[in-house]
Amino acid sequence: MATSALPTVPLGAHHVTRLIGGGNPLCANSHWSGKTDAEMAAFHTPQRAVAYLRRLAEAGLNTVQARG
Repeated sequence: MATSALPTVPLGAHHVTRLIGGGNPLCANSHWSGKTDAEMAAFHTPQRAVAYLRRLAEAGLNTVQARG
């Protein structure tokens, strides 16, 4: 479903894209302030989180680094 082929590197039995999506939008961690964290949490609803992950996949990314 990816629109472009991004470079990948081997990781175990898999190949992951060298460009990795960040998890900060998913956990509302701004590294700025508590107020900004709260604004991120309000904005990034579960529906928007899913949309974010889908946009990454559509752009060809197959890897996200986020909290567990």
